[in-house]
Amino acid sequence: MNPLVVLTRPEGSNEPLAAMLRARGWSTLVQPMLRIEPLPDEQRSPVPDLPTGARCIFISANAAKQALPALEEPLRRADAICCAVGAKTASVLAEAGFTPQVPEQPDSEGLLALPALVDVNEQTVLIVKGEGGRGLLAKTLIERGAKVIDYIGYRRVPEPDPDSAFKEQLLGANALVFQAASGETLEQLTGLLKRIQCEALLAATLVVPSERVAHMAHEAGWRTVLTAVDASDQAFLDALGIEAQIEGIEEQIEDAGPEGHTDAGLKAPAQSSRHRPNTSVAAAMPATPSDKESKVNSASTSKRTSSPSPPRADRFARFLAVVIVLSAIAAAAAAYVYLWPQWLAQTQTIQTLQQQLAQVQEDQQRFESGAQRRLEAGLNAATARVTAMGEERLASAARERAERATLDQRIDDRLQRLELRLARLTATDRRAWLAQEAAFLIRLASQRLLTSRDIDSAQALLRNADRLLAEADDPRLTLARNAIARDIAQLQAAPRIDTIGLQARFSALVTLVDELRVRPEQPTPQAAVSGDSFWQRAGAGWQAALTKLSSYLVITRREDARAAIMTPDLEALLRQNLRMLLEQGQIAALSANQSLYDSAIDRAAAFAAQFSAVDPERSAVILSSLSELATQTIAPPLPDLVATDAAVTDAIRLLDTDAVTGPGQPISQESADQESAEAVSADSDPTAAPATDGGAR
Repeated sequence: MNPLVVLTRPEGSNEPLAAMLRARGWSTLVQPMLRIEPLPDEQRSPVPDLPTGARCIFISANAAKQALPALEEPLRRADAICCAVGAKTASVLAEAGFTPQVPEQPDSEGLLALPALVDVNEQTVLIVKGEGGRGLLAKTLIERGAKVIDYIGYRRVPEPDPDSAFKEQLLGANALVFQAASGETLEQLTGLLKRIQCEALLAATLVVPSERVAHMAHEAGWRTVLTAVDASDQAFLDALGIEAQIEGIEEQIEDAGPEGHTDAGLKAPAQSSRHRPNTSVAAAMPATPSDKESKVNSASTSKRTSSPSPPRADRFARFLAVVIVLSAIAAAAAAYVYLWPQWLAQTQTIQTLQQQLAQVQEDQQRFESGAQRRLEAGLNAATARVTAMGEERLASAARERAERATLDQRIDDRLQRLELRLARLTATDRRAWLAQEAAFLIRLASQRLLTSRDIDSAQALLRNADRLLAEADDPRLTLARNAIARDIAQLQAAPRIDTIGLQARFSALVTLVDELRVRPEQPTPQAAVSGDSFWQRAGAGWQAALTKLSSYLVITRREDARAAIMTPDLEALLRQNLRMLLEQGQIAALSANQSLYDSAIDRAAAFAAQFSAVDPERSAVILSSLSELATQTIAPPLPDLVATDAAVTDAIRLLDTDAVTGPGQPISQESADQESAEAVSADSDPTAAPATDGGAR
């Protein structure tokens, strides 16, 4: 029984192939995966203005059908060279009156080998296609120097999923053959089988039109992939086997004559040869003696019975008999020379066709047996895969159970440790609580030093911690108290930074910068001196003339280049630059960044020194203040309190051990390590300690 063939081309493209398959006894199921739709007007590509001699490539018949109404006139006007990917696309162009070039290999590589697309340097190439597709074609043409224009003629829209009857037909078939005429169709078909939970059907036979789509099919999980020559119906039939060839030969044998020609050529001659062999052969064979005797007897009898003829008539009769005999001999010889080889050739042709038919039948049987073996192999592979998946799931479930058991064991261990910790906390005496509170104060002091460098607050916190440890009055806290005393002494020796005073001095400098003069003053013209004398009046007139002339001419002293280019905007920019340098030093003082502070002071001093000649008084004040600020140390070294915190933590651990096991009782190393790790993890979060201490107090 032939397999069920599932045809997946867009609607309207499957009927010819389905009819051919049904005529050959194959069952078909038409289920389109994609639907061809024209683009909306707002998304449609504009019609390009093509130069003369441009190339136009149609990569599918759908592209030609959808785009020709808009491109036919521009293509004719530009006398464009059209190229079609295959025969079907070429037929669509031929119906429109174009003569396209068609490659022998119907794909991108075949198109690129066409003579019109080999030398396309500085040529315009229009690629007519649907949405997406054939990136290799455009990339290669661009590398050859062509100007590539894409024209989108249509789009492919996925068809909705079929109903449950489609799945029942697939599962009810003995064997399946799927068709995927493009990469997008393959993606939709694979996704549909997964959505309807028919992944096992990926072991069925799949027919694809190219090696590229075959590679995509193998990556998607298909295991039996047949690669056709192209996407045509005949290529699909050829990929399935040689059934079309068998029937073609049978029809040729039925319709051919003795030499294998068609009905129009040799049916009539063959028919005449069947009806004329007796007469022709009899005419061709020589006359036997008995025939001659009968003829002579008949002649003599006629002579005896008839009246005597004149001698001329007798000679004419003899001559006529000789001509008839010679004609019969010539006809027999011609039949032997011409008709006998032709008959032998026709007989040989029939034998050859019969041998070919037997060979084709043998090939068909071999194909059917091979297809059966492939189907059995696919079924075995699917069974093995399902078995492997089941075993893998069982192993995964076993691993999950083992992990869950391990997690349960960890939870049990943690519960035991928490119970032990709870017992320890409930058994802790007042000394342990005091030590815990002291540890929290030490960590708070460390935070104050790291964030705000508040020495006084850190000292106060350390003194409170030492007072709590002194109240606990336990010799195991001696090392912790020694560390606290050492840190307090270091903090007392650390210099204090007057941050508020620094900020005030910087603010005063910023205010002074706003009053700093950065532009040299221009000399004012002197007023004319009036008088009564002639020379005084002449001088006053001359001075008035100069004043009037100065309103039209501006004299700039070239020895002061800065005054020559100084504008109000530049003057404001210079003040803003100096102000920003001072504010940078102010921010560095707040963040205790010594390197940034020193850099800002030095740059501000160098910048302010440039205006000493223009405004010496204010520049001197600014430079003096900056020199004093440069001597300030804003980030003196401070203790980190790490050793103190560690000493208090060790003392707390000793106190907790005594609370759980009793004074002087040993504790196992494993429990001690676990408790130490938990204590460190709990102590690493300083925000959790106040709630515990506050609740205890």
